[in-house]
Amino acid sequence: MTSVSQERNYKLAITGAFSALSVVLGVTRLGYISLSPVISFTIMHVPVILATLLAGLIPGLGTALVFGLTSLIQAAVNPTGVLDPFFQNPFISILPRILIPIVTWAVQQALSMIPKFPKIVGGGIAAAFGSCANSFFVAVALFFITSKKFQEAFPDWGFKALLAAFFIPGGFIEAAASVIICVAVLSGIWIAKNSKKSKLSKEEDK
Repeated sequence: MTSVSQERNYKLAITGAFSALSVVLGVTRLGYISLSPVISFTIMHVPVILATLLAGLIPGLGTALVFGLTSLIQAAVNPTGVLDPFFQNPFISILPRILIPIVTWAVQQALSMIPKFPKIVGGGIAAAFGSCANSFFVAVALFFITSKKFQEAFPDWGFKALLAAFFIPGGFIEAAASVIICVAVLSGIWIAKNSKKSKLSKEEDK
């Protein structure tokens, strides 16, 4: 099997595995964690970030699309949160998710150009930016697309105050969780890869 075929199969495997994980996390609601009626956070974006860091932009985009579709379907079929009705709009549930791998990949590429910059540290920083991109772009989409409906649904809240209550606390928690999970997974995978390469090179030298 050629290296091109191996790379293609690897990317397909990563996309399939993390897309399947996104579906499981979404359907079981394990990817959504509520701390209070107001503050909640999600780890649904973590598979998207990992797919991007491990296999590149295209697998990340594929996983992000699955994440967005899962979010849209869950909001329509099984709404549980006060914001779920707004996520029935694909410009809120899908479009912001597509931007997660783009931001993650761009940060990873930028950091990789710095000589001797630790790969694990770069992955953690890219994960933090990818997580913040999820919170930021969802909040922006809500603000520009459903501002009027949002204010009608929550007349006792200022729109900006409500966004701050939902997205700022959750955003910090999501970013921290993303960094911890991604660094742990990436460390294990990259250490295993380097160990395997070292063993192969030693065998070739014999």
